[in-house]
Parts: sequence; structure tokens; C-alpha cells
Amino acid sequence: MEIRYIQNSDIDKTKWDSCVHYANNGNVFGYRWFLNNISKDWDGLVEGDYTSVMPLFRQKTRFLKRNFLYTPDLIRHAGLYSTSVLSTHRLHLFLKAIPPKYKTIKLRLNEQNYLPEAPPGFQYCEKQNYQLMLHADYASLSANYSPALQAKIQQARKMQFVPSANIKPEKIAAFIREFGPQRKNQKACFHASQRIMYNVLHRGIGFASALLDKDKKIVATAFLVYSHSRILNLISAATPEGKSNGALALLYDLIIQTHAGRPLLLDFNTQETWPEGFGGEASIFVEVWR
Repeated sequence: MEIRYIQNSDIDKTKWDSCVHYANNGNVFGYRWFLNNISKDWDGLVEGDYTSVMPLFRQKTRFLKRNFLYTPDLIRHAGLYSTSVLSTHRLHLFLKAIPPKYKTIKLRLNEQNYLPEAPPGFQYCEKQNYQLMLHADYASLSANYSPALQAKIQQARKMQFVPSANIKPEKIAAFIREFGPQRKNQKACFHASQRIMYNVLHRGIGFASALLDKDKKIVATAFLVYSHSRILNLISAATPEGKSNGALALLYDLIIQTHAGRPLLLDFNTQETWPEGFGGEASIFVEVWR
């Protein structure tokens, strides 16, 4: 098995994206356009004629000037994508093929990068994400909501929020920066999220969704992306009031209602447990480091 380390500028764009598109575990995080809009500082490991690929984001430590590999905040996980069998052996070979100049590595691998134990020379831990199958009709899906969630949604409906899909990426990014999770590279994420949202809208593979109050101010918003038979919650947030009065719960309920009965998986893209109220189930992925 030939695995090569290829610099970004030398990667065959068409073959890379074709591998991610047809991979057994393909997702939007692996496409070159998505990776490039996060950062230009990434290279790739490639097996053969792009049978398998793995993106590697690189950065230098400020004081030691040492190269290290990491997974950026806006990418839940990446890891190995392959049109061949996703065996533990293949994953081990890819991790072993990482150039020795990268002494420090911390990578989040996708759900099908199965590791029953830590790879040689690495440590690892399990993380979780929540997902919900949308094949059933809305009545069946909503019947699985927890009583607490149903009460929240009823509370929000009384507030007479107005749904809106006409929210510009700049406004969403600014709202997320103010009310979303705090990130280490907040400024970089702010700009990268706008680039990704504009690319998604240009490609026609996603949309913005929001709830507005009586003053036409956003109380909850989310940006969704379609890819590989799933609808991914790329980013979402709500004001403190929007959380307490159920606006965010109602927003997700409307998304589920709109997509119910379709062969899609709603990817909540969060480690928090609140999607359990919607009937969401945990999906395990792995982070490795050395």
C-alpha cells in the first residue's frame, strides 16, 4: 500500500473530491473547498491513485516554532476517507505515514475510523455527536420528543416568533460570535464561517434558518448543509432569552417538520446532550494525539 504525503498545491483537486464524494464515510468536512475555506495551511496523505485520502492541518507553535497537526474548530472531525475497506489496519498505516517532523499531533477522526484501542505511539479518547433519522413522518418523530422539550416548544409557539430564511452569512456569523460557543480562534472562525456559508449558498447545498421576535431581531439561528444523505447543523446559537423561552427548540422542530419523511440524517453536530430530547442518538468518534 503506497501512501504519499502531498503538499496542498500539488493535490489533484478532482481526484481528492471524487474520493471524498464516493467514500463509504464521505462528508462535507472532507471536500477541498471546505478545507480551503477553513485554512490554506493543510496538506494531505494519499493512497495510490486517490483511493484513500486524509487531510492534515498544520500550524507552528508560537514559542518553539515546532510544526504540529490539529483539527480546526469548525471541522468536527475529518480523518481517513476511503473508497476501499475502512479497516483499522489501513488507519494505522495512514497515521504511521504522517511525516516525523510533526512531533505534536491532535486529530479528530470520523465515525467510521474505527479504533478498538490506541494506535501505536498515540493516545486516544472517545467523543460523541448526536444524530436523528428523519425517515418517519413528523407525527411519529415528534411523538418521540421528551415531555420537557414539548413543553418548551409549546412555550415558544405562544411567543409568535417569525421564521426567516433570508439571513445573510455576515449577520449569522456576528450572531454566533456573540451568542455561540467561545472558541480559541474566535476571529478566524468568524471569517471562516462566512466563507463556508457563502460557498454553501453558491453551490445550492444548504440554507440559513432563523426565528425573529416582534422587533425583527434574531433570537435563534442555524445554518444547515446537505451532504451525503444528511443535513448537517454547521453552526447554531440563540440568545439567552431564546434558549429559556424555547426559541432554539422551536427552530429545530421546524427543521425536523420540514424534512420529515425524507431519507436524511439530521446531524446536530454537538457533544451536548440536548438532542436526546428530540430522540437523537449518540454517535461515537475518536480523537488521537501524541
